[in-house]
Amino acid sequence: MKTSTTKVLRARAYIRVSHVGKARQDSLLSDVMQLDESRRYAEYLGFAFDEDSSKTHSDIDVSGFRKPWRQRPGLMAHYQAAERGEFDVLIFYKISRLARNVKEALDMISAFESLGVAFHFVAEKVDSTSGHGRFVRNVLLSAAEMQSEDTSEFL
Repeated sequence: MKTSTTKVLRARAYIRVSHVGKARQDSLLSDVMQLDESRRYAEYLGFAFDEDSSKTHSDIDVSGFRKPWRQRPGLMAHYQAAERGEFDVLIFYKISRLARNVKEALDMISAFESLGVAFHFVAEKVDSTSGHGRFVRNVLLSAAEMQSEDTSEFL
C-alpha cells in the first residue's frame, strides 16, 4: 500500500497596527483580531500555524505607508526566519496591513517569494500563488495606495 506524503505548509501571520489607540477603540483591525482571524484562516487551509512567532514579530504602532518594509522590525524578523526556511506562508489579515505603496509592496513580495514564501490575505480571500491571486493582489494594492494618498491629503 502506497501512502501519500503531503507536506503541511508552515504559516505565520504578520500583524501590523498603525495607531494603537485607534485600533483598541476600533476592534476591526486590532492586533488580537488580526491574529485570531489569521489563525482561523490557517486552520481552515490545514496550515501548521506558528502563533508565538506571529505574536512576537508583530509591528504595533508602525505605519505601512510611511515606513519602508525593511525598517519594520517585526516584518524583518519574519524575513530573516524565511531566509532560514522556517515557514512557507505569510498571512496578512488585510492587504492594507502589507503596505500602501505598490512599489514597496511588490519589492517586499518579491523578496519573500524568492525565499519560497507565499502570501495570503484573509479578508480579501487572496492566495498569491496563482495568476488570478497575483492579479487581484496587485489591483487591491493599487486601491490601498490610492486610499492612503486620499486620506493623507486630509491630515
